Amino acid sequence: MKKYLIMVRNLFMILLVSFSFGILASAQTYTYCTGDTVTLDLPVYYGDLQWQQSFDTITWIDISGATYQPYKFLVGIPKYYRAKVTDGTCNPLYSQTRYAVDSCFSCGTSAVTDIDGNVYNSVPAGFQCWMGKNLNTSRYNNGTPVPLVTDNTAWGSLTSPGRCWYNNDSLTYAGVYGALYNWYTVDTLNVCPAGWHVPTDDEWKTLEMFLGMTQAQADATSSRGTDEGGKLKETGFTHWNSPNTGATNSIGYAALPGGNRLYNGTFGSIGYSGYWWSATQYSAPTAWRRSLYRNYAQVNRNTYNKGSGFSVRCVRD
Repeated sequence: MKKYLIMVRNLFMILLVSFSFGILASAQTYTYCTGDTVTLDLPVYYGDLQWQQSFDTITWIDISGATYQPYKFLVGIPKYYRAKVTDGTCNPLYSQTRYAVDSCFSCGTSAVTDIDGNVYNSVPAGFQCWMGKNLNTSRYNNGTPVPLVTDNTAWGSLTSPGRCWYNNDSLTYAGVYGALYNWYTVDTLNVCPAGWHVPTDDEWKTLEMFLGMTQAQADATSSRGTDEGGKLKETGFTHWNSPNTGATNSIGYAALPGGNRLYNGTFGSIGYSGYWWSATQYSAPTAWRRSLYRNYAQVNRNTYNKGSGFSVRCVRD
């Protein structure tokens, strides 16, 4: 077996981001703006080179055709990168991992794109940055599919990830309300775009307190606060049924009444209420959720069966 020699050299950056790789174990972060050219460079190596990419450093995928260096490409979604070098039948040697993140993101003006190509506006809320639409992806951000389950009986028996659209009608509902996911989808892998995640119960509380709740109100259950839900709801009656109490959409969150799919598979509440998962489990069969209603300006916090289908809003890491 030949001895691998991989050396690091510093490269200058002019209108592009350039990665030089070594054999260090920890990941290092590089920043870019969407549309920049990235150069992957392994100055000295022995054997066959293959560049790889990953969304989570667990599942690595060979970049098609990326078997030479320097390898250049236009970047978009944040990812991890590394080099794999093999020599004959020897085990591969992997370079240091680099993580490319978007340093040009500006919450409130920049958009985020999921792995399916769906685009979401961003909404600043204090120190948080939220998506301005419900998630509508069919895959986790590492490319793993989230199973589409249309049959009511099959949905009711799930103890694993599942998604659907309201009334199993993507043409009518997907573009406006996004998809409905059971909690097992939220708990298994990251269904949000890279750099984003499903909010925890505490992160929901942070949003609610930014909107005016006290800590005691945020910690309570059922309908809490005063007008915080109204500040989240889209105004008017295009999607919300009357009276859409207290709706001001003051931060641009534009919450919609996307309804739900109960754990027995039946759909309901479109136009009347919206439901959103948190990433926080309450008990073996239940997890925390949030809900908004047409005739209340408050935010409801309670727990519900994990097999139910609710909307998902992502928050930035």
